[in-house]
Amino acid sequence: TFGSDKKRGAPGHEEIELALMKLYWLTRKKRYLTTAKFFIDERGKGFAGRDEYRQDHLPFIEQKDIVGHAVRAVYLMSGAADVYRETKDKAMMDTLEGLWKNMTEKKMYLTGGIGSRHEGEAFGKNYELPNDRAYAETCAAIGNIFWNHRMLQLTGEAKYADIMERVLYNGFLSGISLNGKTYFYQNPLQSDGTDRRQSWFKCACCPSNIARLLSSLGSYFYSISREG
Repeated sequence: TFGSDKKRGAPGHEEIELALMKLYWLTRKKRYLTTAKFFIDERGKGFAGRDEYRQDHLPFIEQKDIVGHAVRAVYLMSGAADVYRETKDKAMMDTLEGLWKNMTEKKMYLTGGIGSRHEGEAFGKNYELPNDRAYAETCAAIGNIFWNHRMLQLTGEAKYADIMERVLYNGFLSGISLNGKTYFYQNPLQSDGTDRRQSWFKCACCPSNIARLLSSLGSYFYSISREG
């Protein structure tokens, strides 16, 4: 359906790239890899709004600052990392490393939470990290773990594991209560005591995403190379 010689387009909410890469690894059918890369390469051409919110303001490899809806952004980075694993496209890795540096040095809370703005559930400007007004969506923390896990697998560099650990124990776990029955959608670092976790949300992405990560934690504990 989609392709350079078929229907043109880019996802408005990135994540299908992850599913396509899983299908590729399961079946080894190259059309899934080709389509995942196609969707990443289509960004910046106006098919998803030509705005920062959906990371459609520039072609992927020209993006220097991580912007827009935080969950969309880190899912895009995770998908690009999966595609790089197969293509070894240096420009793609250079972009991933540059955006990771911008995020971790200028747009991430001490907890590993990301996406400071309520408006658009988005990244703010560099160093725009208010404690009391932090949005820091739980799903964004989960996506941050996804991205760093992939970068760790690709490079073996401990800095990615450090971010995973920081987010897991702070920006992510704050999203669920001790009894596992109530959740935070947003995770401000400063509160007047009136913030309360909820049992469910009209947009219930966070509870189900928490379940997804918690149930798969065993796959994050260690990795092996071909040499062991």
